[in-house]
Amino acid sequence: MKYITKALKEKNVTQKDLIRDLEVSQPYASALFNGKKPIGKAMAEKLSKLYGLDYINLLVDREPVKKDSNAKFIGVLGDKEDLEGDTKYTEISPGRYRMKVKFVADTAKAGFLNGFKDPEYIEELPFREITVDFFPRGKYMAFEAEGDSMDDRSIYAIPDKTILTARELDQDKWRPKLHSHKYPNWIFVHKYEGILVKQIASQDFEAGVITLRSLNPNKTLFPDKELLLKDICAIYNVVKRELPF
Repeated sequence: MKYITKALKEKNVTQKDLIRDLEVSQPYASALFNGKKPIGKAMAEKLSKLYGLDYINLLVDREPVKKDSNAKFIGVLGDKEDLEGDTKYTEISPGRYRMKVKFVADTAKAGFLNGFKDPEYIEELPFREITVDFFPRGKYMAFEAEGDSMDDRSIYAIPDKTILTARELDQDKWRPKLHSHKYPNWIFVHKYEGILVKQIASQDFEAGVITLRSLNPNKTLFPDKELLLKDICAIYNVVKRELPF
């Protein structure tokens, strides 16, 4: 049993009490009460002051990562930075988080290809800030899209200059099939092709080959592209688009 669940029950605090005292929704209160909502410093302080819960136990008794997760737990939300990566987080209200990620502008892509594994290079990249309503696990980066290869004029299009926030996929997760149901767009950092924003047309991981496609219907200009997995340096799954208009 989670510390928060046990402590609240011992103090006879109900979910209705949480809704009233914290001014949160019923689903949020339920997730918090049952230990399914990660707790940041701001929320830990509130719970400590309201009900006398132990501040440190609230922070360290966090929800474990599922075994099939593509990312590791980043640490206590509200810490100054993610020690695994370069993402900074702040809880701004219950269930709302400000997320700062390193940003690779179009003009910085050539340098990123050579320096993305260099901590000093990454440190010099600027931050970009977005607001999310979920707890973002994993290593994130923002990229600026270039060109028209992913612009098919649909609601899923990625026009030139779109800002993409993406989560890095750990290399040991490359061999299983890359699922694209919820987030169909991917960013591939390739040794020779550079940074590619594409969707996945097909995958043959036994042969070590992945075929990428563009959304643009002009296949003369934007044909499918077959890449060897061994030549890919990093893979990111796009989770948010910021359109340029």
